[in-house]
Amino acid sequence: MRRALVPVLLLLPFTGCLETPTDDVEEVRDEGEACLVDVTTAPYGTGVVVEAGEAATVRVAFGDCAPCGEDIESTCSVSVEGGQLAVSAVSSWVPLGDDVDCPADCRPWFAECTSEPLPAGSYVLAYGGGAEPFTVPSSGAIICAVSD
Repeated sequence: MRRALVPVLLLLPFTGCLETPTDDVEEVRDEGEACLVDVTTAPYGTGVVVEAGEAATVRVAFGDCAPCGEDIESTCSVSVEGGQLAVSAVSSWVPLGDDVDCPADCRPWFAECTSEPLPAGSYVLAYGGGAEPFTVPSSGAIICAVSD
């Protein structure tokens, strides 16, 4: 019995090396603003066109600039429930240490996702507690819902 325990006890100090620390990962959920964008025009901020029977593209901007970190992953999803486009988004990253200088430039921090095709009608773009009504079809000013 003792011989079987010795190899197991010798391996215990190394088991922590096999796990990736999750305490170092930071994340935000449903922060910033979600906007309907027209991917056929540039820049996106010039307006939006939403056609009946077409999918809508949503761009979630989590903040003005990306955080100082590595492995930034940002995703979003859109679900259509009745007359509401419910947007959910998350961004995660591994922060750089205090002894590392952050880049001086402002890196964009966003995610894009697409809804199912939308029939003509009245809708509400909902994100992070904010909501903005719009109709399909529509064209004109950009449509954004800002999180609380």
